[in-house]
Amino acid sequence: MSIIVMIFWVNRIMINQLRDEARVQAEILAKSYSDAINSSNQEDIRFVMDILLPSMNFPIIITSKDEISAGLNLGIAAKEG
Repeated sequence: MSIIVMIFWVNRIMINQLRDEARVQAEILAKSYSDAINSSNQEDIRFVMDILLPSMNFPIIITSKDEISAGLNLGIAAKEG
């Protein structure tokens, strides 16, 4: 019985660590994206559009001035128009 409890406890610790690492990476990517997209340097913007965005595989909602301007990897179909 103690072995089962130990296995669940270790799993819980590992999952929490993975979740924390993913959260930190998402925060860093969001900050980098925000800095690059608000840059006046065209190379920064091109880097974001060509390399950074396609490499992300989690849901992203892009907003500007209180309105949603784009969404990626949301898993929902949107009507065009």
